[in-house]
Amino acid sequence: MKHSYITPLLSSVLLFSLLSCSSTPDKSPDGSLVSLGDSKQALFISLHAAAKKGDTNSQLRLAKCYDFGEGTAKNLPQAISWYTKAAERGSAEAQDSLGSIYISGDDAKTSAKDRIGIPRNTTLALQWYKKAAAQGYAPAYNNLGLCYHNGDGVAVDEKSAVQYYRIAAEKGNVDGAYNLGRCYFHGIGVTKSLSNALEWLRKASAQGQQDAAGFMRDNMIG
Repeated sequence: MKHSYITPLLSSVLLFSLLSCSSTPDKSPDGSLVSLGDSKQALFISLHAAAKKGDTNSQLRLAKCYDFGEGTAKNLPQAISWYTKAAERGSAEAQDSLGSIYISGDDAKTSAKDRIGIPRNTTLALQWYKKAAAQGYAPAYNNLGLCYHNGDGVAVDEKSAVQYYRIAAEKGNVDGAYNLGRCYFHGIGVTKSLSNALEWLRKASAQGQQDAAGFMRDNMIG
């Protein structure tokens, strides 16, 4: 592989451009100075202003910024706060995201290195998943399937789990297709069927679900 070099003249041009982009600082909502040359930080500031005015989509996007550390430091309590605002205004994606946070929260089995500082609450998780699913949000159906499969917030019910996985899969959710395929392969909540298992596992794999490809490889099918 060839190395690339920057000529002194080009280097000067690039330096001038960088200084021009970052010469105007501003303050983020938490009071820290940021450079408006950083597009993620600039977007974070504009989203915060719109979210405070009640724009649901901005509240959702701001929650994601706090959740994943985009344009600001990760802050899960702030993420939950803004997800909740968007969820209460009817955002199915925010409702589903809240469910996933509460299902992944800390409990007595959580190791110190894996703790996120939010208590696990399967009852709340189930409630938010159901609200999102009621709006037809496909990932929420898959997550409901997992709740019934694992007994999170509800008694284990493998047949109900399969029903939710199927709805998610038929709506194009690749995780739902993968989970439905696994159920057919093992005969969980449904009559065991290799042909049906392959149908859904292949659909999931074709759409980039890596676990589905690995499952077929590990079980020497497909």
